[in-house]
Amino acid sequence: FRMATIMAVRQAYPHAGAQILEPIMRVEVQTPLEFQGSVVGGIARRRGIIMNSSSEIDFSTIEAEIPLGEMFGYSTELRSMTR
Repeated sequence: FRMATIMAVRQAYPHAGAQILEPIMRVEVQTPLEFQGSVVGGIARRRGIIMNSSSEIDFSTIEAEIPLGEMFGYSTELRSMTR
C-alpha cells in the first residue's frame, strides 16, 4: 500500500497545480499624521500591501495586509519609529 500511495502522489502532483501559501495578517495602524510616511515605509519594507488609508483631524489610519513571517518584531519597530 505504501508504494501505491507514493506512486499515486507522484502521478497526481504535476496535474494538481499545487501552490505554497503564506499566512497573511490584516493590520490596522493608527498614528499621528506626522508619522504616516514612516509607518507606510515600514509596512512596505515588510512586503505589506496597503489596503486603505484615511486621515482624520490629528490621526491617520492605515489598513494593510502583511505576511505573518514579516510581522515578528513589528510592534517594537512601530514604537521606535513613532516616538
